[in-house]
Amino acid sequence: MGTLQNYQKPQAQIDQQSLQHISLFPKGWSTALLLISLLLGLFITPRNLGSYVALQRGIMDSLPATQIQPQQFRTASRPEERSLIEWIRLLNINPEPDTYRGQRVNVTGFVIYPPNLPQNFIFITRFVITCCAADAYPIALPVMLPDTNRGAYPQDSWLQVEGEMTTEVLNNQRRLTIKADKLTPIPEPRNPYEY
Repeated sequence: MGTLQNYQKPQAQIDQQSLQHISLFPKGWSTALLLISLLLGLFITPRNLGSYVALQRGIMDSLPATQIQPQQFRTASRPEERSLIEWIRLLNINPEPDTYRGQRVNVTGFVIYPPNLPQNFIFITRFVITCCAADAYPIALPVMLPDTNRGAYPQDSWLQVEGEMTTEVLNNQRRLTIKADKLTPIPEPRNPYEY
């Protein structure tokens, strides 16, 4: 009745044999690439955002407009207890820099030198995160140094700046400026971002 020549394989076996797996890499390379990526992720410490990224994204002395009407904002009762973001929020509500003249300030951030800035000025900067590091934007206030040697404060170094608020004209614009009395180098904070 039936011979081996007349025997036919079931259709499911034929479909499985005709389908082949296509790989871009030779056998075992995919696993090696995944392991290398894993090891690199374990041993390479990611760097926080710094002055280069801040200059590329554009330094702001205001927060981006997210609401039509500003909401009520409460800040620290004493000016010297306000953080950099609290000063920026105050400027959003009342942008007149003379309002804050003479108030004491004590903020921390990293140093950047924006272009076209006199030698006795630096910017003290922080990145603000609203969702994740990809959407972080820099906020900054200018700092008038007690001397003209801004080279003593390298870019991306972290400082605690103590002084008082004043108004200066920078790039033909009146700006709230910190007149520094004391600049103290500090280590980079464990969490360098504001929220």
